[in-house]
Amino acid sequence: MALTNREMDLLNAKERYEASENRPAAEDVTPSAESYVDDFSELDDQAWRVYGGEWKLQDDGLAQLKDGAERSVLRLRQPVPDDDFEATLKFVTTGGSRWRSIGIEFDAVVADPTSTLKAGESANNIYISGYQQGPKIQASYAKEGPYQYPSNGLRQIQFETNREYEFMIRVRDNLVNAYLDGELMLAWRSPLTRRKGALQLSAFDVLAVFKSFKLRALPDDIKLEEAGANPDKAIASGMDPEEAYKQAKVNVEVAKQELEIANVRLKGMERSVIWFNAVREGAEDASNEARIDAIQTSREVATLEAKRDLTIAAAALEKGKGDESKLKKEF
Repeated sequence: MALTNREMDLLNAKERYEASENRPAAEDVTPSAESYVDDFSELDDQAWRVYGGEWKLQDDGLAQLKDGAERSVLRLRQPVPDDDFEATLKFVTTGGSRWRSIGIEFDAVVADPTSTLKAGESANNIYISGYQQGPKIQASYAKEGPYQYPSNGLRQIQFETNREYEFMIRVRDNLVNAYLDGELMLAWRSPLTRRKGALQLSAFDVLAVFKSFKLRALPDDIKLEEAGANPDKAIASGMDPEEAYKQAKVNVEVAKQELEIANVRLKGMERSVIWFNAVREGAEDASNEARIDAIQTSREVATLEAKRDLTIAAAALEKGKGDESKLKKEF
């Protein structure tokens, strides 16, 4: 199934590439008074409730220093404007193991936002992922269970660590527009009915510094882009269409390699079971043969993983105009 999704991403990227020349500009931001502003010069426990993570005040902002695949959340205690609002977060991603995700969540009716949602709980999360194989903006939602990641809520972007970004979402009813540095990236409708829930800032598998946050009621004169109405406007400004097409091709190749690795690992597990049973039954010849098979499978997995890593590294190197022949010698 993962491979099918990657192939769809490739097809979508190709269509965006071919249609990108005449894409329109994003709408200008209309200024108005904010209902809440925080420059993170301190962690105000009257304004925020902390769930998980390792938060530390620094000269440049509020840092989240806990790496790993766990959610760290700041829940705003201040009331959110009724129904329609605009939330803006300035942040810097400094590192992270894999997913490197920073999110703005709304309508969060959740007792513990670091755990899987229970009966009666729901939330929406619009986040930026600095995942090296495919950085993106992703709209997601959860209702009484794990988060869902709809394909029509995903847009590829260019992303750099140690660079400040301004991430903004505008919400009117269940329509969401997401912007990066003032440019529209995503227009999506949540399938969830709006609820009176909390607004949260989340970090997952990422080291980051939050620089500032602003929240205001969405002015009536701001028009939102309808979901799916103009995908080129929403997508192509985030990543050069040609680069997006190249990245999608790399993602498909990596998915094929990961599928092959998974199949070989499964075969290795089966051989390990045979080896274990042979040892238990005292069949020495069969045991030696099964042990050799298990060792060979382990080496095969390592070789395939190296090829996958080479594919990823070569793509990154090409983007940086490096010497691929030197890279292949390294591997």
